[in-house]
Amino acid sequence: MAKENNWQNEVTLLINTCDAYEDLWMPFFTLLKKYFSPLHMRILLNTETKNFHFDGLQIETVHSSAKSYGARMRDALNHVDTEYVLLMLDDFFLRRPVEIGRLADIVSWMDADKDIVYFNTDVAKAVKDLEENRYPGYRRLPAGTRYTLNLQAAVWRTKRLKFYWQYDVSPWDWEERCNVLTAKQKQDKFYSALNPEAQFMDYGYIPGQWMGICHGKW
Repeated sequence: MAKENNWQNEVTLLINTCDAYEDLWMPFFTLLKKYFSPLHMRILLNTETKNFHFDGLQIETVHSSAKSYGARMRDALNHVDTEYVLLMLDDFFLRRPVEIGRLADIVSWMDADKDIVYFNTDVAKAVKDLEENRYPGYRRLPAGTRYTLNLQAAVWRTKRLKFYWQYDVSPWDWEERCNVLTAKQKQDKFYSALNPEAQFMDYGYIPGQWMGICHGKW
């Protein structure tokens, strides 16, 4: 059963970006406002020095002078005071309304099982499926599955996301090299979407294809 509307008080929306990608912010937040409704959760924009305002949204800009992506991520997460964080990137341009009811259910599921680390929109490949459809539309990934750590949109348990970002690495190294950390955390549970229809938000992501930005260009 979906929780009451106050479930959003348990979640912070964190958008990771950088000053150089400032031209993405207006289309990103235009589509966010259009397709994410109601949106009551705290919104943090993680960048280096610039600020941004958008009518109708309460956006807090988090600045960090850290040199590595990992350190900047930790700086941003230190501003998160909720149990969960909904992680997005600056080029995740929403294509259709967010499944608010599904997000509410995810928070309820994570409240009930403290070992759940995330529910991810990624349709991940795995050697085998675990607990398929225990949570409708999702499956649990076996420990150590490649790309268990990834930057697709996901509802993360904040303290575990902090744990997995303990190193000063790039996003690509985090997804490739740091993924081995998940195999050592036997209690941690990671759930990914079984198919695109189960994703709680659609921003055009198809594995192996670009969504709108390629190597820093539209």
